[in-house]
Amino acid sequence: MYNNGQNFAASTIYEWDNGFILRIRIEPEMDLNEWTAVLWFADAPAASISIESYETSVTTTVSQRVSTFCSYDAVAAGDRTKFIVTVVGASVDDLPNMQVRYIPGIHKDLSCIFDDEGATTTTGATTTTGPRDPEDPDFCEGETDGFYPHPVCSKYYHCASGVTNIRVIENQ
Repeated sequence: MYNNGQNFAASTIYEWDNGFILRIRIEPEMDLNEWTAVLWFADAPAASISIESYETSVTTTVSQRVSTFCSYDAVAAGDRTKFIVTVVGASVDDLPNMQVRYIPGIHKDLSCIFDDEGATTTTGATTTTGPRDPEDPDFCEGETDGFYPHPVCSKYYHCASGVTNIRVIENQ
């Protein structure tokens, strides 16, 4: 995942007793056709919280520890984009430390970052357990240039002129 620095990436712009408004900003190193910002807490929050954003789609997983904010709005390398997140149910001081990063592509569930990267998949009568890594070398055939999610949470596809590049997310 990519990081713009914590003070740049997330800042509290308004607080009240049981909630706050957070501004999240990203300034990507590369052109992004679509992107996911990730907010995660060092530990699972003790309070039941609600996390919302009207500018992106939001998915909250892992005992409310990880929230993803997905957008199909393109951002050019070096440009800045920002969006507002409302957190209700606890004050900013009552929650564990949080971090914000971003990643190319749409990744609605990044809970595997906090799991052992093993997964259980059930299809009919067959169950397999462990990391899934299909490494599809032809994934980008017929796809538009850009970034796409990979079944293994720590990777993503980078498509360029029909060529498949499988990248590893740095700084996990």
